[in-house]
Amino acid sequence: MRKSHVMFSSGTRVSPAPRIVLTACRLAASRFLAVPLLVTACVTSLAAEEDYVAEFTQLLEEAENQRTAGRFKDAELSAVRLKSLAERALAAKPEYLAGALNTLGVLYLAQGRYAEAEASLKQGLEIAEKVFPPAHPNLATILDNLGDVFHAQGRYAEAGVVDRQALETRKQARSPEHVGMASSYLSLGNLYKAQGRYAEAMDSYQQALQAFQKAQPPEHGGAAMAFDSLGRTLYAQGRYAEAETLFKQALGIRERAIPLDRPGLAKSLHILGCNCEAQGRQAEAERWYQRALDVHSQAELSELGLARTLHNLGRLCHAQGRYREAEGLLQKAVAASERAGSIEDRCWTYGARGAVRYDLGRYTEALADLRLAMQLAERVRAQPSGGEMERVTAFAGFAGVFDVMMAMQVEMDGDEEALETMERSRARTLLDQLELRNIDLLAGLPAANAARLRRADADAWARLREVQRQLELLSAPPGPSAKTRESKQQELRLRLRQAKQDVADVYARVRSASPAYRLAIGKDRKPVTMKTLQQWVKEQNALLLEYMIGWTDGYVLTVAADVEPRIHRLSVGSQVTEVLGGDPGPLTVQRLQAIINGKSQTGIVNALRESANPEELKPVVSRLALLWKVLIPEARRKALVDQKYQRLIIIPDGALAQLPFEALVVEPGENPKYLLDIAPPIQYAPSATILMNLAERQAEGVNRAAEPVLTVGDCRYGPVAQPKEETVLAQLVPQARYASLGGRLAPLPHSRTEALWISQVFGDKGTKVAALKGDQATEAAVRRNAPGRRVLHFACHGLVDQSYGNLFGALAFTPGPQVDDPANDGFLTLAEIYELDLEGCELAILSACETNVGPEQRGEGVWALSRGFLAAGSRRVVASNWLVDDEGAASLVSYFCALIAQAEKQGGPVDYAKALHDAKRWVRGQEKWKSPYYWGTFVLLGPS
Repeated sequence: MRKSHVMFSSGTRVSPAPRIVLTACRLAASRFLAVPLLVTACVTSLAAEEDYVAEFTQLLEEAENQRTAGRFKDAELSAVRLKSLAERALAAKPEYLAGALNTLGVLYLAQGRYAEAEASLKQGLEIAEKVFPPAHPNLATILDNLGDVFHAQGRYAEAGVVDRQALETRKQARSPEHVGMASSYLSLGNLYKAQGRYAEAMDSYQQALQAFQKAQPPEHGGAAMAFDSLGRTLYAQGRYAEAETLFKQALGIRERAIPLDRPGLAKSLHILGCNCEAQGRQAEAERWYQRALDVHSQAELSELGLARTLHNLGRLCHAQGRYREAEGLLQKAVAASERAGSIEDRCWTYGARGAVRYDLGRYTEALADLRLAMQLAERVRAQPSGGEMERVTAFAGFAGVFDVMMAMQVEMDGDEEALETMERSRARTLLDQLELRNIDLLAGLPAANAARLRRADADAWARLREVQRQLELLSAPPGPSAKTRESKQQELRLRLRQAKQDVADVYARVRSASPAYRLAIGKDRKPVTMKTLQQWVKEQNALLLEYMIGWTDGYVLTVAADVEPRIHRLSVGSQVTEVLGGDPGPLTVQRLQAIINGKSQTGIVNALRESANPEELKPVVSRLALLWKVLIPEARRKALVDQKYQRLIIIPDGALAQLPFEALVVEPGENPKYLLDIAPPIQYAPSATILMNLAERQAEGVNRAAEPVLTVGDCRYGPVAQPKEETVLAQLVPQARYASLGGRLAPLPHSRTEALWISQVFGDKGTKVAALKGDQATEAAVRRNAPGRRVLHFACHGLVDQSYGNLFGALAFTPGPQVDDPANDGFLTLAEIYELDLEGCELAILSACETNVGPEQRGEGVWALSRGFLAAGSRRVVASNWLVDDEGAASLVSYFCALIAQAEKQGGPVDYAKALHDAKRWVRGQEKWKSPYYWGTFVLLGPS
């Protein structure tokens, strides 16, 4: 028997239950209960066209039955015919076209084709608003479905607006229809649950249950849906026993409704299986799944539901070593998912079957399955609407497919395909952003649509800045009373959260509508090949370490100038975990998080962040020494110690992106020897493909007369809000994190010196420098002066916002006049950095706090300010992993720039990695700055 690490994993899901539960809820409440109204409202006035009406009704019923059965391909053919009939034969009655568009929209939603679903439903809504009264249930029906589309993409602000509008529409009807009301309450409950607002979700589901129970005749199937939804809310909180009670209530209703509700019965049985599986009760889970299959065998039900039950049961058999049985079940799951046409489910079933076939020793078939699963995962990435975060979220759910493929390649010594697996699983949206730099995303849209989106974007930012300004003024003297201030803070906190959500939603809407964006994400960009990478590494005389940390295993691929590429499995022994924390075993995502971050920020990186005094660092030295042995294979450690390479290239994964490898300890002791002391210059990159992309980018010629260097420093920071309540403080604008330092962003006196030194070291070598200092260092001036520079240098505060993909993280400059430029508020956010034109920029130096820090997302990496500068066109970036010391940073960056200026004067190529390496060593040589706290924070992202 082969090792269990090759068993197919569901990635971030403990079991498939969470995704299946949500999908089942959305589809079950898909508003088709009200769709017939779109037809009956006009049947009596179409007596002369009764044949067409009859055909329309038949097609509508056919499409619904096919969709309910999970036969999406057949349903789409019927729905397209339905739309064609409405446009051709029933053109005089646009109600029919609204109904056809609603049908198509729900069908697209069921398949995860969100852009098409949104377009179809919006078109249907536009027609319905013209032909139905304002309080007509049909309007609410389409609004409910449109809300589901927004919800499915995580666009919760838009979903909330639409769902509440649907509910109000139903309430205003002369005779509120209970089933429709219940449907709207279910939508709101789903929205609240997705946001973790469980109490509000439970309340909405209870109201849905009451509405279903008031229906005449009582809507038993609807009540079962409400019980299921209540159970899923408890399930999401890990309250499995309580959830099971509700699931069984739903099951009882559906069993009594037999044979009327066999589809609902199958769903209840499946959900109970998921609930038992989540508790580790595999035998019971298997019995529930088997009962669900028995129901499917008695009637033609949803192919999608059948595929998911077969998939779950197949995984259970695989986990128990029942490989032949598992393969048979997954073979049937593949067939059912193919008939259903769901890309997501096809991906999971092919991946699961590939893992089983691998354990059966049928490697060729296993690899074929996994290659197809990876292709399907990439198709899913290209489908969802929204911005980068939405697409990465969809893609990250399939990380398990890549984990299994990687495990197979390690076992089979498939280095070439292992590299492709690594590269296809990471930083894909950053590749899209690199492709889209300097492209107007709204080009190609109708002028009115583009203008509407630009106006929406400007309005959203204006509302956000208004709330931020009110928060700043709230604590300015004399200020209101403490009670009034507390109440106002609470109100503004809620408004701020909504304003941020609005900005993020418009950001996603622009990308959803953009022809250029959709074209870019649809391209299949081939990752760098092993041959190309090997040749480049040999030319650099380098050692490249590319990491992949999964849910079941961790690996490092070594590509070196002197040996053949090799994949190494990474693990942590029991003696090591006693020091590093966590538990022994493969270096998985969870174990790495325990080592790097620890509980309550007690991990290695946090120790480095806080240990400015070398004495404080002593307890961490032994941990850094052990991590050196865990992360780098022994033979490569020896080669580094023997100084065989001129470069060390790190492609980190997961939490490793927070760790500066220079701070690893090679020799512990009273005076520890760090990797910085013995290693060659180190450079980092999100992926090898991106590194090659940046390395091959043509360098721009130096135009000395045009002041190719821009330096910004000595910013003037004004007061910010300083509330007493820490819980409120955490919710305020990013600069509030500094409020505890006296109510203002602390002055950075050495940033003035740093900017002056940068001007001098370049000027002395004949390179002209443009400087923005003091009152001139405004955000508007930076945006105006940054384009066209070869080197950008910013000495200022850096702010991280862990929400919305760090979209509101920022570099803080001098606040400027906002009369003519409302964006001149002093905070150049990541969203605004993306919009800069930095074509030809060779180097951006972000001498500010935490500019390489942000929310980390599997499959993409860190959403940091450094990413924004790469996406905007900079070829390489120097950024920081934690807070920077004002004086130490000024000295390090100035030394670094002096080496660059000297190399430029000599006319040869600039070795940026070596310059930073030498500057860090120089700082380490100063007694007061010898701790890694001072020199470890800065890293070079991009080619040397």
